[in-house]
Amino acid sequence: MERWIEQGGDPARLGLYRSLGNVDPLADESGRALVFHNGCIGDFTGGPSLLAAAESRLRTLGCGEAVGPMDGNTFFPYRCVTGGETPLPLEPSVAVEPWRAAGYREDARYVSVLVPNSERVCRATSLPAGWTLRNVDVARFDEEIAAMHRVTLSAFASAWRYAPVPLAVFRALYEPFRHRVDPRWVWALDDPQGVMQGYFFTFVAGSVVIAKTLALHREAHGRGLSWPMVAAMHRQARGDGLQGAVHHLMHEAAVSTVFGGEGSRVIRRYALYHKRL
Repeated sequence: MERWIEQGGDPARLGLYRSLGNVDPLADESGRALVFHNGCIGDFTGGPSLLAAAESRLRTLGCGEAVGPMDGNTFFPYRCVTGGETPLPLEPSVAVEPWRAAGYREDARYVSVLVPNSERVCRATSLPAGWTLRNVDVARFDEEIAAMHRVTLSAFASAWRYAPVPLAVFRALYEPFRHRVDPRWVWALDDPQGVMQGYFFTFVAGSVVIAKTLALHREAHGRGLSWPMVAAMHRQARGDGLQGAVHHLMHEAAVSTVFGGEGSRVIRRYALYHKRL
């Protein structure tokens, strides 16, 4: 533990992870790692010897597969950058080379896509009667986060490698944004009863908007509700003179169907890796 901290480990973050399950910190002269008892290896800054030690620990725990880099759960940092242009905010910083050298194979691929504010993506789309698209109310931050948590658990329940987290953990992840978030760039979608059924979390970075998370409750699927949120964001970006939006860390399979054409292009690539033990 002490050596892991000496290598830059964050005890507060480790405490958050341990609220969800067992985690073992490891460190050697090359860096640090966390071994999650669910089979994940995360917080990785080391070299081949440390990765081998993490795999050995997983074997003793009875794990037949190692997944990484992943801090135990897709709510936390995971994936490596595998190529692309200028680094983006909130993207992973783990080097890919140790994983490839150790025989890991791609588990899933992700991309960040720059989408211009074209006429098609900016075109206004009507919501069903009674539905409302609004900006979040930062004066009600705790209530809004609780509603977003409920939507998130439903929206991503079938996502690859997903596992739910309790509200306390979700709140801890968004707490740093309490006094920094610009409500103009975070939308909530309310149903006719005034209950949040979707949200779109974005923020401005330089000449673009970073579209971080779009979530829609499963009960709201099939009603054409996602596109009005995307169009509203792009129209606002165009009105503010921004270049477009980077739809960030999307699963590769979703890109061609959502943003094919329109001058869109992939600007960063990422991957999650796995290995049989």
